[in-house]
Amino acid sequence: MTNPGSPYPELRIKSWEELRNAFDRFGYLWVFRGQTQAEWGLRTTLERAFDEPDANLRNFEPIIENQSLDVFKLYLHHYLSTSESPRNDFEALALLQHFGGPTRLLDFTESPYVATYFAVRDARSDSVVWAVNRFTLQSHFVNDVFIPQYNEGESIHVDKVGSLVGTKFREIFYQNRHECVWWMNSGRPHARERAQQALYLVPGRIDRTFDTNLRASLTEVSEAQILKIVIPRKLHYDIMTDLRRMAIFPSSLFPGLEGHARGVNDWIKYHYRFGLEVLDNTDQNRRTH
Repeated sequence: MTNPGSPYPELRIKSWEELRNAFDRFGYLWVFRGQTQAEWGLRTTLERAFDEPDANLRNFEPIIENQSLDVFKLYLHHYLSTSESPRNDFEALALLQHFGGPTRLLDFTESPYVATYFAVRDARSDSVVWAVNRFTLQSHFVNDVFIPQYNEGESIHVDKVGSLVGTKFREIFYQNRHECVWWMNSGRPHARERAQQALYLVPGRIDRTFDTNLRASLTEVSEAQILKIVIPRKLHYDIMTDLRRMAIFPSSLFPGLEGHARGVNDWIKYHYRFGLEVLDNTDQNRRTH
């Protein structure tokens, strides 16, 4: 189960059936993220943007994030109507993230099968689905970060914390000095977010890595709180076949013309690249028997 070289519990599956059985064990408290390379860790787009060449630039990330969000919001009226415009900073940040901008947010989904699609679709080697227990993150953030610093001793139900964080995003996260991770849904999700059952994990400090924030949020590094599921490359064709039968494909995940165009791309991969690999493997098996 555990890879000695991995800092997190790891499950390397041997079949599509084993993966589905693993998913059945997760309850609604878990969230998922698919990545096309198994060796990749969990990193935000903003974190990757500040890798090099100047490591000292990381100290300015909060300032740069603040200014980037202001610039993004300044020109949104050219693209969205008033009714479509984000109502607060978090909704604006989620919009920026979902359309390719660098942010502190990390895309997750409530569906392990949607995560699997994104893990295998463009993979050329073993891929991975990360599973994280959001209740653990929630407990740490609410009890150790939000209530002591921002609630002024008042009694508050955990369900209300999300809405307060959304409306006071800059006040809470830009002044926060605690390493933590909070999870949030977009308050007004657009069609793509709804289709992908999207949500976001939000690190408390962006002058620290996402991994550092995550480790601070876990009470223990165990399968009860986080699991890295490695999907061998040889299983991807069968998985893609079944996911299509489950109606998990571009036109369902990316509503509109974008999904249709992405579907053509997937059709080529599905019928040619994957198909040719299956034929090659079949031919090699015949030669060895």
